Amino acid sequence: MNGIIAECQVCKKRVKGSLGVSSNFIWHLRKHHPNKHKEFKTKKAESSTKLKRKNSFNQNLLNFIGDTCSPLSVLEHKSFLKLFPAQHVPSRRTITRLLAESHQEFIENIKMILDNIQYVCVTADVWSGGKRSFFGYTCHWLDAQTFERKSVALACRRFPGSHSFDRVAEIILEINEQYGLPVQKILYTITDNGSNFVKAFREFGVSLSK
Repeated sequence: MNGIIAECQVCKKRVKGSLGVSSNFIWHLRKHHPNKHKEFKTKKAESSTKLKRKNSFNQNLLNFIGDTCSPLSVLEHKSFLKLFPAQHVPSRRTITRLLAESHQEFIENIKMILDNIQYVCVTADVWSGGKRSFFGYTCHWLDAQTFERKSVALACRRFPGSHSFDRVAEIILEINEQYGLPVQKILYTITDNGSNFVKAFREFGVSLSK
């Protein structure tokens, strides 16, 4: 930890401390300048409150974009900005970063949940719309305590190129590995009777001994 020496703006006394650690400087304020210390604590509390409000606002924006499937460009639309005249709306770049962080947090939370589940069932499907193809993958299980059915969407991805059986098997394997789902935990995979799915499981499926 790098040592530094700072000059107190009140009494001009030089105070030793360390980068990233403010305890010595705060102690100096509390002992020698109690009024300034009180002012510092007030400003720190206000800053913390503003940060919480900002984080809450950003989270609401993320929820709005996700729930409505809105494009990120909506954040820059004049009519949208007028809804929050007193609030700083983060840029598209910032929201993109926050979305990526939120998505990674979601993955880690789901991995923790699934790690404590003994068996699951998954569904897989491919569909097309607007000259684009997508791959959907969901996971289902019973709560061990309440026997309540639980479900989560693990993926909804663009599926470019041919919908061949080997590509289907490849993307299923990628998603299972991403969420830490071993084949021993997946009792059933539900699909339609498309030839690509049928061949994928005939070629790459695993038979579990009972």
